[in-house]
Amino acid sequence: MKRFRCPSCALRVFYEDEQCTRCGTQLYYSWEHDRYELNAPACLARGTGVGCNWAAEQPGYLCTACVVVERGASIGPEVARPYYSAIRRALRQLALAGALTDNPLPSVRFRIPDGETEPVIIGHSNGVITLDAKESDPSVREALRTQLHERYRTVLGHVRHELGHWHWQTFILPDLQRYMRFHELFGDESEDYQAALERHYAIDPRQSDGQGQFLSHYASAHPWEDYAETFAHALHIHDTVETCVAADFIPARGSNAEELLAIWDQVATSMNELNRSMGTDDPYPFAVPGGAIPKLTWLLTLMWPWERW
Repeated sequence: MKRFRCPSCALRVFYEDEQCTRCGTQLYYSWEHDRYELNAPACLARGTGVGCNWAAEQPGYLCTACVVVERGASIGPEVARPYYSAIRRALRQLALAGALTDNPLPSVRFRIPDGETEPVIIGHSNGVITLDAKESDPSVREALRTQLHERYRTVLGHVRHELGHWHWQTFILPDLQRYMRFHELFGDESEDYQAALERHYAIDPRQSDGQGQFLSHYASAHPWEDYAETFAHALHIHDTVETCVAADFIPARGSNAEELLAIWDQVATSMNELNRSMGTDDPYPFAVPGGAIPKLTWLLTLMWPWERW
């Protein structure tokens, strides 16, 4: 997360603000210029309950973050409405980090069915990521986390994971050099996926023997899941360290992936200690194992070429 100022009075404003609390200026975030601007054309979704405060390229258009949601996606009945906006917020956060928008016409699309008028099968298929709005309900999400023996499950984390599947298909599979490197780091994805998942769910995660190689138990199920989990963690790490730099908690985020991961080790430990001071759960309940470091290093370097830092 970054820090922003009101374009009129320079008061610090926050990522979700639609109006300056001091001068009343309407705020429109411009992804192109990475700042709030005055009198910009509002995203067509502004004021519709999804929380969008972004600017569009021209009046009557959707912004960069909203255009990736399929136009026919239904908010559904009232039961789903409180949770739909949380997923839309996660998509804006991804776009803010550049994960959706390095390509001016991104191939990824999101469907967010309500689960009432049609069944929801979450996952990625040929550029379309289907999400379940009800997972934004903390009680539903916690029940799933417990059922699946996961250490961490959030709306943003889930979206980042599913985006990792799209990223593999879009940026790794078509590029021979990247694809060969993927094979070296993650293994052979031609292994039967459904059979691999069945084996995975039959194993108690507390008895898993792959903890030294994978960021999570789920990552050990199949190379595709390992890639998606590593992709999500790369986004966790990049965005959190960026927030620490913006808040002057740390002086810099490093000049390469290795330095970033060394900084992250200290940041993650401090975050967890802060939360424990307040009696809440660790925000990053993981220890990055040695076997996962080369995977993270490769993905961080691939996603954020260091000359841009």
